[in-house]
Amino acid sequence: MENDTITVTGHQIHAAPCVRMLARTLGVNLAEVEPSGLKERIVEEDVKNFVRHVMDERKRKSE
Repeated sequence: MENDTITVTGHQIHAAPCVRMLARTLGVNLAEVEPSGLKERIVEEDVKNFVRHVMDERKRKSE
């Protein structure tokens, strides 16, 4: 079983392996994602919301 905790710049980031794979596929740095899961865990929806937010910001800047 894979460990679902990684450490980035001294902070532990809790995310399931499937969530880490999704983030890696989308080019998302998990350290930038706000966790909403139990015990500060990053869930799939957090990654998707982060991507939506970034895309919305880019769209607003281009208008």
